[in-house]
Amino acid sequence: MSIQHVSLSFAQLPDAALDEFTGQVIAGLTGNAAFPTPTVSLADLVPAPQTLEDALTAMATEGKQATATKNAARATIHNLLRQEANYLPGAANNDLATLLSSGFQAASNNNTQ
Repeated sequence: MSIQHVSLSFAQLPDAALDEFTGQVIAGLTGNAAFPTPTVSLADLVPAPQTLEDALTAMATEGKQATATKNAARATIHNLLRQEANYLPGAANNDLATLLSSGFQAASNNNTQ
């Protein structure tokens, strides 16, 4: 039996897709009994997508400062999601269905060349 890991490919997503993915994770973790004590509380994670959305809106008219703000919002989301990704495999007890219920994707276990 292979060990389940969380895919970190969310870091490569474009801004809008990262925002959507973060929403899926929030929905997956909200009320999920399999993950009672996440590393990052939902109170810290929930406002992150809105911060990114606001920064994306501001970028349309505000220039370089808005871009820097958007990049900082992305970095915050990446940091929060990576912390959660480290917590999930142990909490899921190596069960793929439980891991996927978090809203994250599982990393591939295919090692063929």
